[in-house]
Amino acid sequence: MFARIRRILSQFFSNSRTINNEPLNKVSLIVIIIVDIFILINVFTGLDDISRWHISPTEAYPCYSEWQNYRAKTTKDKDYEIVRLSLPSYTNNQLSFRRNYQQAEAGHLGKVSQTCLQYADYKDKINNPEKQQIIRTIDQKQAKISRLQQTNSTIKSQYDST
Repeated sequence: MFARIRRILSQFFSNSRTINNEPLNKVSLIVIIIVDIFILINVFTGLDDISRWHISPTEAYPCYSEWQNYRAKTTKDKDYEIVRLSLPSYTNNQLSFRRNYQQAEAGHLGKVSQTCLQYADYKDKINNPEKQQIIRTIDQKQAKISRLQQTNSTIKSQYDST
């Protein structure tokens, strides 16, 4: 059994030391192995780069996570919350939602979903200083209500109602 394995290994090494029945020295064999490793590394890194060319599903549908969160909520004010999230603090230098969504296309194969681009257009239309002021007013009133509720609960806890 060991003789058979030894014969197979010696046959492999003797065949690997010759090309077209011409002997190879150790330096030539090392150069061939290094060139093969270099080619393999380049092939696999190239395949990795090619795999990143296409646009991922989260980049093709950037509005999906917002829609999924909206559908999963069961609170009665989820409509207000989705509008509230569409109105970040307003600045003149801010990129539009549409441009922000379309940045995913740069350097990739594929396009962003037309539905998400239309949704971004709607978000851009409602994002203006007037709506920002309305949201700030609502936030101030909600903060005042929560402070009053906290004060009310503090007073109730201090005095026994019985």
